[in-house]
Amino acid sequence: MEKNKSISSLINKALTKPQKVTIQKEKVINTENEEVQFSFYIEKPLLKQFKLHATEMDDSMKNIITTALKNYLNKK
Repeated sequence: MEKNKSISSLINKALTKPQKVTIQKEKVINTENEEVQFSFYIEKPLLKQFKLHATEMDDSMKNIITTALKNYLNKK
């Protein structure tokens, strides 16, 4: 019974205490074009080589793939 009183006391304390309002921040990644997530399967050794190349070039994998895809589509 003593335990129930202390739990009730804690609940009442929590209910009467003013709650902090959490404000979520929104981060816009790209304002020019809407971006969507895209995933696919790739051979493990090729992915490893790609990651190493991106690191050596100090470039992101996303940027390399985007540039390559745009170049490929512009050739046709």
